[in-house]
Amino acid sequence: MADIFISHVEEDAQVALEIAQGLEAVGYTVWYYERDSVPGLSYLVQTGQAIEQSHAIDLPSAPAWWAWKGLAWDGRFLWVIHNETNKLYRVDPQICR
Repeated sequence: MADIFISHVEEDAQVALEIAQGLEAVGYTVWYYERDSVPGLSYLVQTGQAIEQSHAIDLPSAPAWWAWKGLAWDGRFLWVIHNETNKLYRVDPQICR
């Protein structure tokens, strides 16, 4: 089971990888298709199981005009990625920053 499931469009594969590496660097487990899928098994089954077994879902795609993308909630913090810089930010909802 992963803490966070990353869903993304093909064009955002590199961003998904960077998000996963950043989250894993601070101790979270992450599932994303390019690395964690098993060849020969149904894509829908694998992603469905990964979503069901994760605590949070990250969706890195966002409209270009939106300043933030890659929203994820891990039960304690909101994780966001700035659209232009691709920097990952952790937001504590208790203090709103």
